[in-house]
Amino acid sequence: GTPMELYHHPATKFVAGFIGQPNMNFLPATVTQIADASLSVDLHCGGSLTLPVEAGSTPIGAEVEVGIRPEDIGMGDGITMDVRVLERLGGVTIAYGRLSDGSNFCASLDGVAPAQEGAPLALSIAPDTCHVFTHDGAALPRLNAPNIAV
Repeated sequence: GTPMELYHHPATKFVAGFIGQPNMNFLPATVTQIADASLSVDLHCGGSLTLPVEAGSTPIGAEVEVGIRPEDIGMGDGITMDVRVLERLGGVTIAYGRLSDGSNFCASLDGVAPAQEGAPLALSIAPDTCHVFTHDGAALPRLNAPNIAV
């Protein structure tokens, strides 16, 4: 596919991991509920999300990974990252840190984001921008992914 197709519709975790800069975050999670147009998960780092994806044959209790691009993260309540390094680049601040489960995490925030190295930072995740990958690395189809004209 084209770079934009791969960015918005990666078929595997491998592809999702090398398209985009900074790289996509992958958070371990457990499936807690399945509906016709969504899948609910508990994130191992705390919190839960209901994601608009086709569950396919993914059962309740399955371990999955939620893929979140750094640019799809905002300030707010959801998860908390302990900030290790900040890159202040003018219009954008890239924050690198760790979550409560030890996962490395990266967020691309507004250039004047009130983040400080060595301090916790509350972040929000927009469920409609997330990707879900099964234990074998396959992506579950997103129901609201942008259609990319070629």
